[in-house]
This record gives sequence, C-alpha cells and structure tokens, in this order.
Amino acid sequence: MSAETLAVKSTASSTPEALLLGLLSDEGIVSARRSPQVTRLSGGHSHVTWLVRESGAEGGPVRPRYVVKVAQSDGPLAPYDIAHEVRFTTIARDSGLPSPRVIFSSQDNRLGSPLFVMEFVEGDAPTPREIVPWLREHPETSPVDLARETVRTLLAMGAVTDTPGGVGAGEYYRGYIDSTYDSLLESLAGVCDPSPSLAVAHRELHSAAESLGMTPLSLVQGDFRFGNLLLADGKIAAILDWERGMWGHGLHDLAYLSLPTMRYDGKIAGLVDDEQLEAVWAEEAGSSWNRPALDYLRAVSVFTELCSCTRALCALARGRGRMSLLKILPIIARHETDLLRILTTWRDNDGLAR
Repeated sequence: MSAETLAVKSTASSTPEALLLGLLSDEGIVSARRSPQVTRLSGGHSHVTWLVRESGAEGGPVRPRYVVKVAQSDGPLAPYDIAHEVRFTTIARDSGLPSPRVIFSSQDNRLGSPLFVMEFVEGDAPTPREIVPWLREHPETSPVDLARETVRTLLAMGAVTDTPGGVGAGEYYRGYIDSTYDSLLESLAGVCDPSPSLAVAHRELHSAAESLGMTPLSLVQGDFRFGNLLLADGKIAAILDWERGMWGHGLHDLAYLSLPTMRYDGKIAGLVDDEQLEAVWAEEAGSSWNRPALDYLRAVSVFTELCSCTRALCALARGRGRMSLLKILPIIARHETDLLRILTTWRDNDGLAR
C-alpha cells in the first residue's frame, strides 16, 4: 500500500468531509500529497456545497481548487436531477459562456447522494442587497457598466439556440406551464387545494402561450439573478447553479432578473431602473425588447416561483426538510401579490388571451 493511500486511509471515518475526500482521492481528483481540505459553504435547501482546497503540484500554499455540489435526499423538492444540472452547465461552457468546468459527476457513491465536482472560479457573488457596497469596493465598475455586462451575457445566452422536439416557444410554454402546475397538484394532494390565484394563472398562462408562436428556443438558466453570478474585474466570471437550466424564450432570464423580488431599492438587481436597462438592451441588441413577451415571461417566472415555494412548504408539512423553510412564508405571500398584480396589469393592457 502506497504512502499516499495510507495517508488517505488514516483519515477515513464516517464524517461527510472524510467521505468526500476519500471519494475525490479514489477518482484521482485530489492527492494526499497536496494536503487537500474541504469546507462546507453556506447554501440553499436543495444541495450541500463544499469548497475543496489543495496545494499546487510543486507544493506552495493551499488554495481553492474545486467546488462540490451534493444533492440532499431529504430536500424539499427531492429528488434532484444532478445529471440535468451537469448537462446545462456543460452546454453553457461549451457554448463559450462563462460557466464552471465540470470535472466529475456521480449518481451512486459513498456519500449516498448524487454529486458533481466543478472547477473553482475566483470572484464574488453579491446579491441585489449587497451590490451597492460591492460597487463601493470596486469603483472602477459603475451600476450601468454591470448592467451592460449582464445584458451582453443574456444576449450571448439567447444566441445559443436549439429546437428540442422541433417545437417553438408557444408549444413549449404550454407544456411548461402544465407540467409545473401538475407537479404542484401532486405535491398538494392530501394537504390542501391550490390557491385560486394559481388556478387562474395556470389557465391564463396556458392560453396566452400561443402568442409566443414559433419563436426559436434558446439557452435559459432559469434562476438568473445576482447571487448566482460570479463577478471579477467588472465582468461576469461565471454563471452558477444551472439546476433549472432549460431551452426557452430568449427573454426568460431577463424576465426573472427583473421580477419584484429580484430588485433592491426599486432597482433591477440593485443596479438600474427599468428605463435604464431597456436603453442598455436596445444599445446592445440593436432593437428594443419584445414587451408583450417579456411581460408574459415575468408572469411565468412568478408562477414558477410560487409553485416551487408552495411545493417546498408541502414537503415540510409531510415532514421532509428543515423548519427554516418556514422563512419562505412571506415570500409566498409576496409572490401571490406579485402574480395577481402582473396578471391584472397585463389583462388591462390586452396582453393576455381572454
């Protein structure tokens, strides 16, 4: 038995840290000679995220090398599709978008949960609430500069197109709305009925999807917001968390980014107001955005968030998940209000099919 194997075996135990190091060593990702260390990072309810540090091949200081995402089997929306996130993370990177390189993934391993390993990317991930102090620390970057970088990234994602199943956006979103609502009903069975606002939204959004017609589908991250964008040198160094990745309308991520819950101090991502962002979009895209489509996709995004939060709360009612999930109660109330307001405003503007 080699000295390296002995070093790894000597630390073997049932702790998650030791199990993870053992797995990474077995796969040749880390080496005991490089003093690997793992630290749990803060994260959401769906995954446990670990930072792996290691010295260089020639020694030197221990530095961040990898990030490991481990799906939680008892998470509120389990089971989680690690393969799906790996697929879209890889599609993004292969398409030239800033996305981490996936090194390894496993569905069945000694940790007992699906996981994947990706390269560590240096940068900060400020939320909309944190963006103002971040900008103070980086005076070379203005709010408009960062908004422009965000728009350029969204346009680059929109240029990555595909036609899975040969369908256009209209048919795709009809299916998307129905599957989202069906998943909600399945979660609610035996707990409670869906709220009237969700039932109305499902009917209206399904009907209005046809207005998107045969618009080609493009790459969508699905949770595009500050907090999932890694910033370095005034640029987006990486788009993180592709677990909601899909093929959808090119304005889907913009709609999500500009939701009321994604704003701070009335500004989109804490950066700019709607008029400023629309002006930047027009400059970068060469034309204005499609307002009816954007309004529809904002309603779709709120609907999606409300369904997901409600499903998570139902899981808690069934005894799955942590009590900290109760903190989403105010968010659910906010999504209910936003959904009704967006649908009402759109109806008043004849945006929805009646």
